[in-house]
Amino acid sequence: LHTRKPALIHRDLKPSNIIMRRDGRVALIDFGAGREVTPQGQDPSSVVGTFGYMPPEQVQGRAVPASDLYALAATLCHLMCRRRPADMSVSGEAYMLDFRAWCQVSQGFAALLDDMLAPALVDRLRSAREVMARLDALDAAEGWGHGSRPEPEETSLALVASGAHPTLTRPV
Repeated sequence: LHTRKPALIHRDLKPSNIIMRRDGRVALIDFGAGREVTPQGQDPSSVVGTFGYMPPEQVQGRAVPASDLYALAATLCHLMCRRRPADMSVSGEAYMLDFRAWCQVSQGFAALLDDMLAPALVDRLRSAREVMARLDALDAAEGWGHGSRPEPEETSLALVASGAHPTLTRPV
């Protein structure tokens, strides 16, 4: 969505806006809050989204593509930790979501989530391609064993609950 011309920002990415299709792929739904990215930016008086999933710039009415990446990371934290981001504590001066208190993930994946959840836009990953490159590097480094990934438009993430600690899996 972010690479389309013009780019589209969802602005309300959260677990209830993600569904599992019959073919096992994941789909994003409810584009009612979606907006095209324009050079002049968003109307600051128009704040759309769900508390806990919105980054600071979106709360101020200035959503950008990286805002959806923050929401995706908050969504992943919710699904892995089985706790809404608004119900998790924050830590440090940077006001970071403290998901580590609620679930166990590898250091590499935790670092990726931190880079997607950075409160300051300048510190956050900027594109889905950057996120996918980091996931590929983690795949290689941590031996997830799934090999090469499909092109971005064919990519689907499946979240699978496994005992007390749900895990993130990628398509084979």
